Amino acid sequence: MSYENAKKGIGQIFTAEILALLSAIFIIIGTIVSVVGTATLIAGGMDGAANAMGAGIAGGVVGIIVSFVGAIFSLIGFILYIVGVANASKDEDGFKKAMLFLVLALVCSIISAFTTTVAGGVVSIILKVLGMLFELISTIMVIGGISAIANKLGKTEVEQKGQFVLKLIVVIILISIVFYVIGLIPAIATGVIAGILSIIATVLSIVRYFAYLSLLAHAKNMF
Repeated sequence: MSYENAKKGIGQIFTAEILALLSAIFIIIGTIVSVVGTATLIAGGMDGAANAMGAGIAGGVVGIIVSFVGAIFSLIGFILYIVGVANASKDEDGFKKAMLFLVLALVCSIISAFTTTVAGGVVSIILKVLGMLFELISTIMVIGGISAIANKLGKTEVEQKGQFVLKLIVVIILISIVFYVIGLIPAIATGVIAGILSIIATVLSIVRYFAYLSLLAHAKNMF
């Protein structure tokens, strides 16, 4: 079996993850700028209040713009990721399960955006966390699909690397979910601490992207 569809699909997933990495980098820069702006505004107090307010507002605006660019990269990457998984699923059934959970993650994300005022935002939060969990399961399925193909091709090094990356990604995403939930606590949500947690979570996601990209690069070359 040539696995041409899987080869094409994994290549598209690789490109999608590069876009996702760029998105994470833009978002972390945007968050840092916003946090610095907020900290400047708070630290300004009454002395130099006008300058502090100006710096704070400027930081917030720049942060939003940079984060928006990151969001665009994220959207394009997500679409390409779905296309890649769909192509790979033609050669390996494991990718079909990944597609199912990708769709569930997307549905949760969309509904979450429209339920922010329902039950005090609790419904939106639950759907957001569910979406993150479905995304995690989808990633597990994709890595499982890659490992299955590697096993059939006798590429044991790729299969072993897949198992390592899988464990790393599971730990990172679970930690990110915990940080996300902590950031929702009212006493934290509007403060600098929430921004710091967001930065840490984004840094962890960048580590995840590099690990995942490393696996995908090996997977592309195993055919």
